[in-house]
Amino acid sequence: MGSLKNQLAYDFKVGYISEELMTIEVNEFIAKKVGLKSKIKVTYEHNYLPIVSPYFTPDSVLITGNDAMIKSINTLEINYADITVQDTVFKKRININEQYPDIKVEPTHVDYMIKSAVMTEGSFTIPVNIINNKNDIATKIIPSEVEVIFNCRLQDYELIKESDFNVVIDYNSLTEDYNLVTTDVEVLSDRVNSVRFSPQQIQILVMR
Repeated sequence: MGSLKNQLAYDFKVGYISEELMTIEVNEFIAKKVGLKSKIKVTYEHNYLPIVSPYFTPDSVLITGNDAMIKSINTLEINYADITVQDTVFKKRININEQYPDIKVEPTHVDYMIKSAVMTEGSFTIPVNIINNKNDIATKIIPSEVEVIFNCRLQDYELIKESDFNVVIDYNSLTEDYNLVTTDVEVLSDRVNSVRFSPQQIQILVMR
């Protein structure tokens, strides 16, 4: 009783204390770190293409809220108006609290980053090479060359050479006299953004 009086202001008096138990419902709050997932539509114009996939900075946040709600959340999906890219760098600050008002989010804002460049295409005809043919067993490759079409930044175009691509087949993988092998193009330059090639499969005849 004395302890309770000490916690009250001087103009308050304790008139009655009930011995009955009182039940108070308390919601348990927990916190955990979750990643961010973009639901933002991005369109590129004027030959701009992404150098890397758009990303958030930071890429994760700390969320706090009702126990059951927080446990059910593994990522936060972030929405924003459609974005049209017409420059090399796009940065937009997004308020996450506005999208998730029922939980506490730290930090409350993140930056959505888009890095792009003006891109162009080029092509080379690359010969198919067979490696590990130690006994020099005769083989016939159909076709013997692969057309590789590459995509790169405009300023890097003149720096990319035929030697930056390689089409290799390991002889040890040829188990039959007739083999149909999936084409695999090795890219040796980090200036190349993407490639496509034709044909998708190569026939190898082994003259055992």
